[in-house]
Amino acid sequence: MSRIQYIEAGAATISAGDLALMEKLVVPGIPGLTATPAALYGFSYLSPTYTGPLFRMRRSSDNTELDCYTVGQGLAFAGSGSGLLRTAYDQTGNGRHFQQPTAAAQFALVQGGVQVTINGRQAAAMDNVDDYMSAVAPGAFAAGAASFFAVVEATASSTSGRAVFHEARGGGSARYVPAQHITGGSVSQLGRDNAAASYLPVGTTAEAPAAFVSGTPRLLSFIDTGSVVRKRVNRTSLADVAYTRSGTSTIDTLLLNGQISGGNVSQFWGGKWAELIVFTSAVSNADRDAVENSRVSYYPALATA
Repeated sequence: MSRIQYIEAGAATISAGDLALMEKLVVPGIPGLTATPAALYGFSYLSPTYTGPLFRMRRSSDNTELDCYTVGQGLAFAGSGSGLLRTAYDQTGNGRHFQQPTAAAQFALVQGGVQVTINGRQAAAMDNVDDYMSAVAPGAFAAGAASFFAVVEATASSTSGRAVFHEARGGGSARYVPAQHITGGSVSQLGRDNAAASYLPVGTTAEAPAAFVSGTPRLLSFIDTGSVVRKRVNRTSLADVAYTRSGTSTIDTLLLNGQISGGNVSQFWGGKWAELIVFTSAVSNADRDAVENSRVSYYPALATA
């Protein structure tokens, strides 16, 4: 919980250096934007109008589940045991909730009484064996243009060649991948149609700053105009990738960790995740900056490229 530093009226003045060291009130939500998010997921309130639960936790000790409105509520519920992520609620009100009813495939929020965090904020740990969450696709690919913002952190378990999140066809081969971990720690895009033909190939060039460095928080930004993909890490531009869409892609699922093909989920990334923000448009530079700056304010470690 953030605290406000209080100085009584008439008290001695405080130096700029001392003021910089004090904790400030940090508002977790994203600011007012021109574009409207199609999906919002996180462990803090990102939307000023959403008042429902943030996530649903399963307690490992007795498999009881609880809708949590605060992180503190979840930590108290898990106690000295482990708490797993059953549902990450969509804060837009569109009802596209991330779900995982299978206990063995749920992300960890608390492990043996220890909170999973990114930069001191609640996060979820995903293994590279069988953990994943899925939701109804927000229609990012179908809209013809899209934007994604994600707060993640690679771990020793993170595996290159795997997607962190993407839209896909649950029973087919179509994939629209904004963030794939490739060799060297760079982030790549990937697009395949229903026939598994590639229209947006995986990148092979190492880029700086690396998107995936074990133990280092990253803000991944992916702006797709429909013909150009613009990638950014911690507010630093990486590359603009021109492409041409082709073939037919039938998309119905949004997946977090893992890749789906023919109805089967495999190729799990493994790492930590805290937020995912999706737009069905290529947001303006002003909106992009507003989202990115708000996330850096909430996760100060993201200020370092």
